[in-house]
Amino acid sequence: MRTNEDEEMHRVIIGQENVLEKLILALVADGHVLLEGMPGLAKTLMMKTLSDTIDASFKRIQFTPDLLPADIIGTRIYNQNTCQFSTRKGDPRIWGSAARNMPNLMS
Repeated sequence: MRTNEDEEMHRVIIGQENVLEKLILALVADGHVLLEGMPGLAKTLMMKTLSDTIDASFKRIQFTPDLLPADIIGTRIYNQNTCQFSTRKGDPRIWGSAARNMPNLMS
């Protein structure tokens, strides 16, 4: 069964039916997607088109092989002296303005 969003995506992105189907499934399931592949496969265009189709905002983080999730969202560190956890935030220089758009991940 095709949705309006699916039809709109197929008008812009050609030849990526399997990826488009999984993107829609992840959206419906309230899931997360790490989209990776060779340059020129329209990954950014796919996500931009999806965000335009559902009237959502679009932000992009360029990952490199040495980038870890903690670099972006931060990590919880246990302090043995106080017996408490504290949050050490990720480095906002790595991902620019996206830090201001994800405050719930930083607390």
